[in-house]
Amino acid sequence: MEEKTMIVTNKGKRSWPVKNAAGEDITLQPTDSVEMTEIAALRLINGYPQDIAPAGPATMSSATLAREEQSLRDRITNVEKREKAVKEREDTVEAKELGLVAPSLGEKKNDDTLETPVKKPGRPPRAEK
Repeated sequence: MEEKTMIVTNKGKRSWPVKNAAGEDITLQPTDSVEMTEIAALRLINGYPQDIAPAGPATMSSATLAREEQSLRDRITNVEKREKAVKEREDTVEAKELGLVAPSLGEKKNDDTLETPVKKPGRPPRAEK
């Protein structure tokens, strides 16, 4: 479950000890704002409505947003690698169809050994009786 955060502002004259969205204990000075978890912010606002006011809507936390952005960058990189591999395979197939490369049973590696299929992990199939 994603943790939502909320920005609150101290509109009073008193300092408040609070935990920010990262879980660090800080002091919220008058006229300052801080990003807090939504639940903690709502409790503070409801408990002290004259001193604490919401300054921003409940949104994804900065940490969650950073993780999601990194995940998107990783997906883009993965898709680009796959597209490159597909393009190379298409070029190889096209070259074989045009007769530029002789078809073979196994592709030769640099050390002139045939490439062997990789055994799939997992339990072997049941033997039929």
